[in-house]
Amino acid sequence: ETSTLRGVYRIDLALKIPAAATLDARDRLREEQELPISFWLTLEKDAKFLKIRTKLKNKARDHKLQVNFPSGIKTDFAAVESAFAVEKRDVRWRETADNYEPCFTFQPMQNFVDLNDGKIGLAFLGKGLREYEVMDDSERTLAITLLRTHRAYMTANTFMTPEEFDRYTGLHSFGEFEYFYALYPHTGDWDSGNVLQAAYQHKVDMKAILGVPTEGKLPSTGSFFVIEPADKLMISALKQSEDGQGIILRVWNTSSETLDAKIATTLPVTKATRVRLDETRLDDLLVNDGAVQLKILPHKIESILLMRDA
Repeated sequence: ETSTLRGVYRIDLALKIPAAATLDARDRLREEQELPISFWLTLEKDAKFLKIRTKLKNKARDHKLQVNFPSGIKTDFAAVESAFAVEKRDVRWRETADNYEPCFTFQPMQNFVDLNDGKIGLAFLGKGLREYEVMDDSERTLAITLLRTHRAYMTANTFMTPEEFDRYTGLHSFGEFEYFYALYPHTGDWDSGNVLQAAYQHKVDMKAILGVPTEGKLPSTGSFFVIEPADKLMISALKQSEDGQGIILRVWNTSSETLDAKIATTLPVTKATRVRLDETRLDDLLVNDGAVQLKILPHKIESILLMRDA
């Protein structure tokens, strides 16, 4: 597809892979299964990242499927989003002693993993994909797990009998699967390259809806919430309070700085209170013309109860 708004390439592959491991799990069967995979690569006008859609049909057991991106970034570290934090992780193989866990090159992530050398970087932006690996090779290949199958139906069993092998399919993820992710090249590190913001822009697309022309008081553009500084303060939750008296807005400081935060809303808010995660009320916050002002410490999570006068 090609137009003034976007271009799309489709790539179709058919991989021949072993149908399963042997019964003792020490070898692969000589029988093969075909694994069809289709990719759609979409680049939109003025886009910051390349969107990728992947669709496959799995019939094989006992295998792991990754999509690999040779990054070419000269670095020994990855920046990875975890719960309310962005971690710096060493990607090099580490020798471990007998009484230590072995070095696992595959690691968990939330919505992005980024490789950068401080000047340029390449980030993977995911939707529901939670495992990555950065290979210790010359190209610093970034590998994302699409499938990881497992045969055991009882964790206490080391091996399966032939009858069990035939009867129990385990966690083999048979069937059709579809994935949506993106590649985001950028300058600087993950922070100056706004990788975290790009990850959430990709995760939650903007959707245009044709409305019925009516007269109203709202401006042509607007937002229920506007937060400042937008490049360092992230919204993680918006929900009704448990007591039904207001709205809970949860934000977190992604930076190592103390922020003078401002949260403006078009909702009729006249009162704001800092609360704990269990919504126990702490101290009141200043509200001025629908905007809440507060200081947020480095990497701090803040929950705010927004209310209006009865």
